[in-house]
Amino acid sequence: MPRFLRHDRAATDPLLVIAAIAVSLVLLVGGSFAVAGVLNNARDLNAKNELEHVAVAEAAAIADSTGSAAWKGAAGASASTWSDSAGVRTNYAADPRALRQNGMNQLVWMNSRWFGSTVPTGTYSNVSGALDGPPGTDITTYIRKTWTSAAASNQTGNTGLSLSSGGLNGFPVTAGQTWSFAASLRASTTHARGQIKVQYFDGSGANIPAASGESLDRGDITVLPAGAWVRESVTVTIPTGATSIALYADVDGDEGWPAGATLDGTALMAERAPQVGSIFDGWTPPTTPGAKPYDSAGGSSLVSRALSTADGTDAATALERGTTGFTPADGVRTVVTTTLDGSGWAAVAKSATGRLFIRTSAGSAVGELAGAAGARTLPAGVRLPSGMTAADLNQALTNARGL
Repeated sequence: MPRFLRHDRAATDPLLVIAAIAVSLVLLVGGSFAVAGVLNNARDLNAKNELEHVAVAEAAAIADSTGSAAWKGAAGASASTWSDSAGVRTNYAADPRALRQNGMNQLVWMNSRWFGSTVPTGTYSNVSGALDGPPGTDITTYIRKTWTSAAASNQTGNTGLSLSSGGLNGFPVTAGQTWSFAASLRASTTHARGQIKVQYFDGSGANIPAASGESLDRGDITVLPAGAWVRESVTVTIPTGATSIALYADVDGDEGWPAGATLDGTALMAERAPQVGSIFDGWTPPTTPGAKPYDSAGGSSLVSRALSTADGTDAATALERGTTGFTPADGVRTVVTTTLDGSGWAAVAKSATGRLFIRTSAGSAVGELAGAAGARTLPAGVRLPSGMTAADLNQALTNARGL
């Protein structure tokens, strides 16, 4: 089944931190000539470790179950389901990928949230066919909010995005239910307070409690780094008397929004569950057991088992959000080509030093590829899986470019 993309590495790789400490010690004793060697060894080790992450992820992919998605009603305008051996999940968001900007008694991306108080103005638009959606997903659409006049630091309250109407037009719920909501946000400038908020209403459309600010349940506050997608989430239990909610993906704080600044949103999830699950909707591609092709630099592109984008069928980075996900290592380019039947794979990691290391499903040995591009040869101790030849491997590396 699909899994939420994991970000389990710090921004600075620990191996390079250790290398930096070692460099400092070398310099302290006057050995500056060894600095390059220490750093390069750390970079190569980083690439080799990446092959271990790939091996774990591919083993899980081969053992995974078949899964499929479906819309309950109209595509892009209704709840959707994901079915696999673990059961059936439902995403109650009717507009997960930000395509419609309207809706009553539904969870959708709307064009009704403020740009700030009094002065700021802006526009809403839909972006489609994008190649810069949330990493590790096949999402190519998002809603965009653009400031046409600046919002100063004292005008920035309530500058997020609405995900439903409120009051009698809010999303219907029942007291005692547990809900988890999530959405992906990206701001063009850094903001310190991104979060999901839930507002409750009774059967007459009045706030619970009466003061609207007190009726908000808030998710964890997270920083939105400039230009980076961030997953926001919240889990709530519906209070007594509540019959509907309003949902917000909000960005509060002291940072202003200059003219031309943008806020993007997509990948809305709403589940009757005690935790936020993986991203899916009715358009999510089906999964089948078997090794998955992979290109850490592939972004939103589709690739074939031979890493060609001309006839690609698999999301290039789908392996990152598989049953056992991982976050690509900084400074390492990693690709995986698979056999036609998905029973085997070969992974190549290019270190920041330029060296190419390989590991395959035929064993746990790791070695360095030799030879020129298009004519790489295997190191001693490394075997290709049954059904894959050296020519197949070289063609895949050629298709991937830069290897």
